[in-house]
Amino acid sequence: MLQKLSLHVANICAAEDSAQIDTVLARAVQDLNFVSYNLSCGKLNPQDFMTDPDLTSWTTHELEAYDRDRWGRRDPLLQRLEGREPAAHTWCSTDWLETPYHDYSEYVHGVGIGGGVTVPLASSTGRFNAMTLLTLTPEISGDQLAATQILANVAQSRLAATGLLHAGTGSSAAAFRTLSNRQREILHWAAMGKSNAEIAVIMDQTKRGIDYHISEITRKLGVTEVVAGIRTSC
Repeated sequence: MLQKLSLHVANICAAEDSAQIDTVLARAVQDLNFVSYNLSCGKLNPQDFMTDPDLTSWTTHELEAYDRDRWGRRDPLLQRLEGREPAAHTWCSTDWLETPYHDYSEYVHGVGIGGGVTVPLASSTGRFNAMTLLTLTPEISGDQLAATQILANVAQSRLAATGLLHAGTGSSAAAFRTLSNRQREILHWAAMGKSNAEIAVIMDQTKRGIDYHISEITRKLGVTEVVAGIRTSC
């Protein structure tokens, strides 16, 4: 495992942008016997970790379903992040069966996930950074846990090196780099004069989801309107 990890770390360090980081990180995650991952940095609240990830192997459909069913308010892993617990930890889908979060256990088990690892990452005051990895089986070895911590920290460092994490610097270029890939696509269609409802159809998302991302784009760019031609009517 150490040899594989060294190769993946080298590839992440050599990646030149978020798309390349995403590609090599997805390969590393699979090599460590995880089926998917989610990496979010600089989020204002834990719910943004799942609704607006910076890098993820989740499909748009999966992210939309999570948001639509409001799991962000019932996700014990996000509650743990909100509590600022610093240690990386493993978990399995049955952990919360005898707790108020039993419905989340049923949800995770229902989509075929056996367990995972959540790695909180260093962040500035008032922000949340973390990476989570999912596996089909509940057994996660100590080597896997250690490897995920290394991968998460290296990926975060490389994202920072590419400028993606430099939010609030006053630079328009730096502010644009804080937009996720999905938000950049939404901004493109908005600049083409598409309404939020039209963008939702084009990107196969809900209008409510597009409305949320538009508000996040305006916040990140520090403007009251993303583009002069933007239309939010149905």
